Amino acid sequence: MFISRSVLAAVCVSLLMSCTPSGVIPSGPNPMPSSSPSIVPSPGPGVSPSGCTVASTFDSANDGWQVIGDAERQTGVPQYMATGGNPGGYLSAEDDVAGGTWYWAAPAQYLGEQNAAYQGTLSFQLKQSPTTQQFEEDDVIIEGAGKTLVMTLPQSPGENWTAYALQLNEDAGWKRNTRAGDAATAADLQAVLGNITRIWIRGEYVDGSDTGGLDNVRLQKNCGSTLPIRSTFDAHDDDWQVAGDAEEGRQTPQYLTTGGNPGGHIAANDDVTGGTWYWAAPEKFLGNQGAAYQKRLSFDLKQSNLNEQFDEADVMLVGAGQTLVLDLANNPGTDWTSYSVMLSESANWKRGSLEGEPATAADLRAVLGDLTQLWIRGEYVTGSDTGSLDNVIFGG
Repeated sequence: MFISRSVLAAVCVSLLMSCTPSGVIPSGPNPMPSSSPSIVPSPGPGVSPSGCTVASTFDSANDGWQVIGDAERQTGVPQYMATGGNPGGYLSAEDDVAGGTWYWAAPAQYLGEQNAAYQGTLSFQLKQSPTTQQFEEDDVIIEGAGKTLVMTLPQSPGENWTAYALQLNEDAGWKRNTRAGDAATAADLQAVLGNITRIWIRGEYVDGSDTGGLDNVRLQKNCGSTLPIRSTFDAHDDDWQVAGDAEEGRQTPQYLTTGGNPGGHIAANDDVTGGTWYWAAPEKFLGNQGAAYQKRLSFDLKQSNLNEQFDEADVMLVGAGQTLVLDLANNPGTDWTSYSVMLSESANWKRGSLEGEPATAADLRAVLGDLTQLWIRGEYVTGSDTGSLDNVIFGG
């Protein structure tokens, strides 16, 4: 079964921001597809098993985040909202209008020794209500080793979720002490990241009463993945998952020791309950994969029959608050069909949906630099079918 492309792009719209010398990676109107299941391959909240990612998605709790300043009657505790996030839960706080500027304060898992975050990214999503009487202030503050680094965002958040991704290096526009300070150096970044004592993200942008929201905070470290990354399925399923209406709702695919191209492969049967199911890449393919820009993603697919084929996004890359999708030139056959696509703007990637604007080099770099999902379509039939995957090579 499938859901139309128009539904694919209908969930949320982030504010489009141009890439600026400040190093704030643009995060455009690229919602998560509503036809896609809610499964996210990378764990959150908390620290990923590899230690390369610290994330707070607020899907079940406030994850230890606090409010600093004149909000929430200065209790320090934000409101946890189970719905209305992007998607799922999020944090909210109301201004006390008592003077000063209030901030979101990161919990302990983001602090301390984070040396590997140098050349990584700090990403998050904000919203505010209302958007009148805006004022300027330090937007992001990272402190450690007796130093304070400050970032000014290129634009304030809107009333809908606005995504930001900040590069953690000396080229990104970080300043010393205040937003008017001297440019931070590589030594400054490395010193602060080596012993972080606080990360604050501004929650208040209105000169007067307002409410701010926070979702999907992610500290992505530069763990230096060695490319290419492979899954040949010759011994196991390599932790790939099924996302959507397949395998009776289980996320684990069938592992088959023979019938691959060659050797083993994975397969999944459609449940025919609605939606389009996808292959979801495991964590080793995710995180800071900026080095994969202008390299290739290749894989082999096959399907059990060619009846009642339908169109949908065939490959999805999600990261830095953006979703990029690709339409393959042809659907797989009943024998193994090999694909190889460029991870660059030349490959006709689109923003948000197949009807979206063409993705730019900045879009690809941003998403690959903070990759949270890599999905490959497994279902092509309007009705019952079986899809199979083999030989995924990322960054070849």
